[in-house]
Amino acid sequence: MTVPAKNVRKAKRPSDRTGPRVRLHQRRLRHNRLRLTAKARDTSGIKRLELRIDGRRVRARKTSRVSFRWRERRGRHRIVVVAWDKRGNRSTYQLNLRVRA
Repeated sequence: MTVPAKNVRKAKRPSDRTGPRVRLHQRRLRHNRLRLTAKARDTSGIKRLELRIDGRRVRARKTSRVSFRWRERRGRHRIVVVAWDKRGNRSTYQLNLRVRA
């Protein structure tokens, strides 16, 4: 004889509320160019990664790595990396850069 179980609760998974880990690497190239490489990591996986320079989106991919070759211009610049994981959490990394002549 089998007896139906009453008030059985399913084990809940701990909810992921932590955004992805974001890094930005810079490498100087010739002719006043800079290679920017953004990487993101998360246990649930990366849904989207964006690279923005001075408020303008220059690269956006559905991967964990984005690279862009940028020609430096004199002045102050803001480089921002935004990453979303597959659970909807978001992380942002910002670099303020000053380019002199």
